[in-house]
Amino acid sequence: MPSSLPWARVEDPMSEGRFRDALSALVSDSAPLRRLDLARHNWLEAELLYQCGDSRRAMKAATSALRVHTGNLDCLARLTYVLAMIAFEAGDLIVSSREIHRSQTFAEAAGNKYLLSRAQLGVLRIYSQSRPGWLPVLSAVRRAVASSGEIHQLVELRLQLAQASASGQSLNEARGHLLAANNLLKGSPNVWLQGRIHLGLSVADNLAGDARSAAEQSNLAIASGEESGHRRTLLGGRINLAHALLLLSRFDEARSEASSVFSSDSVDVDISLAAIDCLANVLIAAGQLSEAEEILNQTAIVREGFPSNYESRWADLTIRHTKIRLLQSLGRWGAADVELDCALELSHVYKDDFWSSRLKLLRARGYVAMERRREAGDLLSTLEITHETLNDLGQRIALVAAADLGT
Repeated sequence: MPSSLPWARVEDPMSEGRFRDALSALVSDSAPLRRLDLARHNWLEAELLYQCGDSRRAMKAATSALRVHTGNLDCLARLTYVLAMIAFEAGDLIVSSREIHRSQTFAEAAGNKYLLSRAQLGVLRIYSQSRPGWLPVLSAVRRAVASSGEIHQLVELRLQLAQASASGQSLNEARGHLLAANNLLKGSPNVWLQGRIHLGLSVADNLAGDARSAAEQSNLAIASGEESGHRRTLLGGRINLAHALLLLSRFDEARSEASSVFSSDSVDVDISLAAIDCLANVLIAAGQLSEAEEILNQTAIVREGFPSNYESRWADLTIRHTKIRLLQSLGRWGAADVELDCALELSHVYKDDFWSSRLKLLRARGYVAMERRREAGDLLSTLEITHETLNDLGQRIALVAAADLGT
């Protein structure tokens, strides 16, 4: 529903996912809007700065506003939500968990179903990407979203479920969630959410080996990110485009896209690590192994600046997988085996069978290279890989042939 004047110039574009336009309107009308409703102005400022990728200013604005609006429960729920998401993207799980639960508490006390549902979606985002055994959270989130009846929150839920499905390589399930989200948006367009749908489809296409479709969806995500002003969508689109270009063997273009994100000075830990991983993969594929090693060495330097409690299943397993591939390409089989032991242990901790299977394929590759064919055969015969990506399937076929197992 459109906002009443004079807030419409800010809140209408915000509801359509056009955050840059909304922030520009807020800045231009800041003085009169502050006089009308200071709390409303302040949470809008913090929210829009965060959505536009200016996390430092958003954190400062939200923290200052919290000290001023101590009796406004709606405002407190919104501000603590922003702080939770900023902390999560900065890799601080302790602060993000604390703030998202504060947001829940404020929303419940205010009796605001929309804000409670939003906080529950925040809990799902934090838990699904960082902790094993997060599925029990899902039922509470579903109930909260259904109770709010807000279309864009239903879309958000579908997007999070799609991401979780893609992480587990359930690509058909991920696509189903993304297409359902797209249908929901037809009656209530939102540029930001549309960009995230394109981003999700580009991930699914890359995993399925459909590089041309992945490139198309990545470009659409980039365009949406530019229109909405949502920096995370823009950078994510560029990373996914680089992966698609890599699959198409367009190494120079892939390197250019990955390098642009690598040098973007993002405070988002997952974006920073994804850029390093993507660039390293491009360099490995191009045979530039010494440069790939230099880039992967940046991981340790980057992670030194992360909070000590940072956890990410994606980062822990994906970066290690790339490092193992590099070590094997350099012929450092012993060092690769040490990394494999650590990575396999992590996959068990995260209860991630897909990554366990991918890592065992790398171990089988090492066995074949060292002419330990019987061990390679024994390992491959125990693997039951489902939802394989195109590259993993090809690797398994090649290893079977190299191990003289027959098919």
